[in-house]
Amino acid sequence: MMEQLLLKTPPQDIDMEEAVISSILINNSGLDEIEDLTPDDFYKGPHKKIFQAILNLKKQKDPIDLMTLVTELTKLNVLESIGGAAYLATISCNAPVATNIRAYAKRIMELAKARELIIVASEIVDAGFNVEDIEQYISDSQAKILDIQTTVSKDKFTDMSELMEIALKNIQEAQTSEFKLGLNFGMPKLDNFMQVWGSKLILLAGRPGMGKSSLAFSIAVRQGFQENPCGILSIEMDKEQFADKTLSVEADINSMIFYARKSLSREGYEKLNNAASMLSGLPIYIDDSECNIDDVKRKCRKLKKLGCKLIIIDQLNQISYDKGLLPYVGISKNCSALKQFTKELRIPILLLCQLNRNLENRSDKRPIKADLAETGRLEQDADIILFLHREGYYDKKVDESITEIILSKNRQGETGVEHQVRFNKKRGMFSLG
Repeated sequence: MMEQLLLKTPPQDIDMEEAVISSILINNSGLDEIEDLTPDDFYKGPHKKIFQAILNLKKQKDPIDLMTLVTELTKLNVLESIGGAAYLATISCNAPVATNIRAYAKRIMELAKARELIIVASEIVDAGFNVEDIEQYISDSQAKILDIQTTVSKDKFTDMSELMEIALKNIQEAQTSEFKLGLNFGMPKLDNFMQVWGSKLILLAGRPGMGKSSLAFSIAVRQGFQENPCGILSIEMDKEQFADKTLSVEADINSMIFYARKSLSREGYEKLNNAASMLSGLPIYIDDSECNIDDVKRKCRKLKKLGCKLIIIDQLNQISYDKGLLPYVGISKNCSALKQFTKELRIPILLLCQLNRNLENRSDKRPIKADLAETGRLEQDADIILFLHREGYYDKKVDESITEIILSKNRQGETGVEHQVRFNKKRGMFSLG
């Protein structure tokens, strides 16, 4: 089958290629309408060289006609290889003139993308016959396909009239909607400030032991009960711990006794079964396997296909990066990659990360943006930054349930501190509003 595929003529349209060149020779201004077209988009070798010469003349601000084109091709030492001046004359005289040069150029670029995809697909098929790590093979294959521009034009400009129309429509929908636009995390004060929807990268940061994972899981369960599908990539905590924590909260039973022999009463079993039955219906999807940034992207795409409105990644520091990179560089690259990825994904990502040890040396241990671990890229890339702080973690005289969620950065709203969320130490989860 592979041999048959290679024997087929790749998708192309020689007549269109000649028509575009002919049109430019007749009217140089046509070049301004096809600025995205490149020599490599042409299928026929001589056409690639001719179009490159045309672009050279344009750059030099020289007129483009048969004489100047012959001169430029001679200078490039490729005139004979394209068929000489006679071939140029043939195109000029016999090729149909592109009455809509933009449409012709668009079609040429589309066919070039099709050829590019065929080559990539052939490489993927070839690699599949010698695959060792299937997960890596799938990840690499997806990355190669997604590296191909999905549109024939790299530049997509939006004028102000269109932009204002979109903005007013979104505002009107928000004003007339019965519900708050976006997701509520269950933080009564901060939910009024945050816009949790669209391409948002939300950073949830704190020192180890503060309860970042527990807060994120509490948010996920809350979304589930609100019928907002939620995905969790739990690289740090395994899915069994998540199950135990959620069961503990819903059944109101300390998870410490779950695996202690003969510690559960008949009533306890019944409460657990009822809680499990209720939780089973929640649209929450969790994966706790190790992964690199390509794995994260692949899994996020699958979660979006499952209808997820929010994806939680626990945590940034655990996403592997290329060997040989310093942690500073590796974590920075992964964070920036996730920020860019939100533009493709179009749903918020709640990204957990650790703070560095600097705050441990201060009398006031409330986190600040300077405490973000390893790299300043985190502060730059995040749309929203939430710090989790429990003073009782450091001072045993203070009630450990007292929690501060500090909204330190918010691109589209106010900042502030949430005091109404409480930590349930026995259940290992947070009580959200």
